Amino acid sequence: MNQDTDFIGIDIPRRTVHFFQSVAAMRASLVFSPGEVREYFDGDRFRLTPAFDDEGRVARMVRTTSRLSERSMQARLNAVVRNSRQRIDGEFAAGVRDDDHQKALQEALSGLDAFDGASFAERYVLLAQSVFSDPEEDHDSGAIHNCLAHGRCW
Repeated sequence: MNQDTDFIGIDIPRRTVHFFQSVAAMRASLVFSPGEVREYFDGDRFRLTPAFDDEGRVARMVRTTSRLSERSMQARLNAVVRNSRQRIDGEFAAGVRDDDHQKALQEALSGLDAFDGASFAERYVLLAQSVFSDPEEDHDSGAIHNCLAHGRCW
């Protein structure tokens, strides 16, 4: 697997999932989320492990022989979606600050609906779409990306 291949990272408590277009995109996101511990997977459900360069930076992701079952991957993503919905419910319960905040929460909630009943492969394709992922140069694609990838649903 070369460093230009996309992959996802799911944090260990399974609160967030982030789609990475490349290793460069992952390195850029670490500036925004330092200290996160993630499991990495490709679109075929194989676990990935980082390979480092001489300076200690992630140079590429290496596919391992560990392939998770559809059920295991779905359980991880179901937990992320469930936690995202709970965060949105919590935001509404705490009181929405303004119309823009309410609109962002509604957008995030609607985006989560796309994951209902979808297979892992379908979810992976969804995560690759621009509304769910983010370009390397602009690390903010909106409410649904922020909710799934960063745990803040606005």
